[in-house]
Amino acid sequence: MLRLGILVYLWISITITVYSQIYHQNTGKVIPSNTPDTIIWSEGIFNNYNAFFGTLLVKENRKMHNSRLISIPVIRIPSINSNSSESPLFIMNGGPGESNINKLLFSDLIIENRDIIFVGYRGVDGNIKLDCPCYKNLIINNHITINNNSNIFTTAADSCIKIWSKLKIDISGYNMHEVIIDFNTVRKILGYNKISLQCYSFGTLLGQQFSSTYPEYIDKLILIAPRKPYDFLFTPEQINNGSSIIIQHYFKTFLQTSIKKEETQNYLNECFKNIIDNCQWLNEYKLYILFFSKLYDINNAFEILKAFDNANNGDYSDITRIYNSFFNHFMNNNIIGDIFIKKQGYISYHTDTNSIAGKIAMAVNNTYSPVITNNKYYNTSNIYMPNKIDMLTIFGELDIVSSPEYFFDSMNITLHSSNIEVIENACHLDIFYSYKEKLDSVIYKFMEK
Repeated sequence: MLRLGILVYLWISITITVYSQIYHQNTGKVIPSNTPDTIIWSEGIFNNYNAFFGTLLVKENRKMHNSRLISIPVIRIPSINSNSSESPLFIMNGGPGESNINKLLFSDLIIENRDIIFVGYRGVDGNIKLDCPCYKNLIINNHITINNNSNIFTTAADSCIKIWSKLKIDISGYNMHEVIIDFNTVRKILGYNKISLQCYSFGTLLGQQFSSTYPEYIDKLILIAPRKPYDFLFTPEQINNGSSIIIQHYFKTFLQTSIKKEETQNYLNECFKNIIDNCQWLNEYKLYILFFSKLYDINNAFEILKAFDNANNGDYSDITRIYNSFFNHFMNNNIIGDIFIKKQGYISYHTDTNSIAGKIAMAVNNTYSPVITNNKYYNTSNIYMPNKIDMLTIFGELDIVSSPEYFFDSMNITLHSSNIEVIENACHLDIFYSYKEKLDSVIYKFMEK
């Protein structure tokens, strides 16, 4: 504990020094400007295209007159057709905790006639990063159990807030509403009357909030693997339905046999019971996190299900190898604090632990969406999606995160069937990583119609 405390102290000291200056994201030079809502530009190359790299200066807390400025990166890639009058495409990536500057979201088709704009996420991409070493350290701790996890993560989250307070970070400025204001600020600075949004996963929550707040500025809205407004949590029913579809696909594709949907949960129960009973060196709680995470792409889903089958036959080497590898690299590319700080005030909690699906849901929810004791910073706002908005929704057939039934249930949205696309054999990440060409083609046709 003493060693961890020393490391945290050093991290705070170094971070305070870094936060005292604002640097241009492309040139690395110190920015002397103190004017909010301005962008300092430089030229460069993005994905082999000429681009403008900007550093946006905005108030950390727009409600405070004397709030300090923070920086957020902006990238504008002009359309190849310089005479095009089509609306630009703004990108909103998944997360929270992930960067919004992601080349995978760029499209060679769209850039023909439209500018493409990346605006960094505050708390992740700018000079202020809501990371917290103590929280990440606890996630990989083997002392976490089904009974104590909620208190452990709440304590860790509260510790993060105390550290950010010492860093003089005003976390009331790091929420979804402030993010969409950042996007609208860039829209105004660049002089766009209307924009289109391409949103993925968590980004679909931002896209829906932007469209509800600024409907007059929206041309087209693309939601890929969409979540319902403010719906960060997973229910046991979602885990049950999503895992059942993937297990059935595994039996059909990999084992060349079949299994009924109602039998999939018995299969899963037996797999987990066998591993928990015979692999005391593996943490039960972390097994649930591992299993859920592996269902995000089809190859990893098949890998862990095959490891479960091997374990059922007495070979525990594969599940041990996968477990160790996963937690050795767990969340290495994510800003851990941002994952939970942008969710507060928008969530409710599920406590069902009588089933495997309930235990998985509880583990995922408490790990990534801990209750924060000091909840004074957060507010909810209603989302009213305009019925006539020109919107395309894209789903993965095997996506445990989203499905048409889940998304449109209780949503006040009227769509034609031509505005819904389902990509076959695709889990959540496969939509981009395995079917990028198909995805770009679907989006391009929608944008140009």
